[in-house]
Amino acid sequence: MPVADAAAAAFPRWDVDEKRARLLLNGVRLEMPEYPKGPVAVFGPEGKLLALVEDQRGKAKSLAVFG
Repeated sequence: MPVADAAAAAFPRWDVDEKRARLLLNGVRLEMPEYPKGPVAVFGPEGKLLALVEDQRGKAKSLAVFG
């Protein structure tokens, strides 16, 4: 199973636009929508898995970046 499919099945999915994808991949901590505690899979506008993040005081803290 591809990693992106596994991440989409195992974690909540957060789809971001091109601007937010670029910021996230450059280490910027984005403001996150509310999700249950734990990792969230972030996908770019073309459906590519970008990262696993978790909420830290309302901002996305990267756990793993796949870029």
